[in-house]
Amino acid sequence: MASCHRKKQEGGRQPNERITSDASKKIFVQTLDWILKDVTDLTVAKLLYTSDRFIGIYEHPVVYMQDAVAVLHDTTVVYELKQIAVYSMQKLDDQNYISFCRNVIQAVRTAGVSEHLMVTAVFHSLNRKYQIIRNYRDKDVIEMLKDWRSITQSRKNAQNVNHILSGQVWINLQDLVGE
Repeated sequence: MASCHRKKQEGGRQPNERITSDASKKIFVQTLDWILKDVTDLTVAKLLYTSDRFIGIYEHPVVYMQDAVAVLHDTTVVYELKQIAVYSMQKLDDQNYISFCRNVIQAVRTAGVSEHLMVTAVFHSLNRKYQIIRNYRDKDVIEMLKDWRSITQSRKNAQNVNHILSGQVWINLQDLVGE
């Protein structure tokens, strides 16, 4: 009688099992590096749309979220690659994006990541969804924004968080996004 279970390959992995998180993160970092070489100028973030590699991640962010979070916390990864990782996660559904932003805050807190990544995550929306700003009444968003405000060293960022929490930023953006 044949076994119903797949035999594990040598090394203990199933034939189609996802590669280890370290190897996956390494490939993700390499891909981010290729994207940076494709784009070269991140001051015009919309140029990321010219990279097929970026589009591949951007269209399927949940597949890469774990790697993007690992990149945020890796002190050996340069800022520009972390910035691309943040942009690439902007098509996550609202709850996953809130979770991702919590990871950005945690990386700012513990890994010495520039707080500007949080500004990018909240205010520099490639797809004009502005998930955090739009959901300013959501309890998880409120909690996350208050957490950001509690660690910010920037008076301007603290004021911006207050403006988001008041709903004023969303009111101002509604005309821009057509709502």
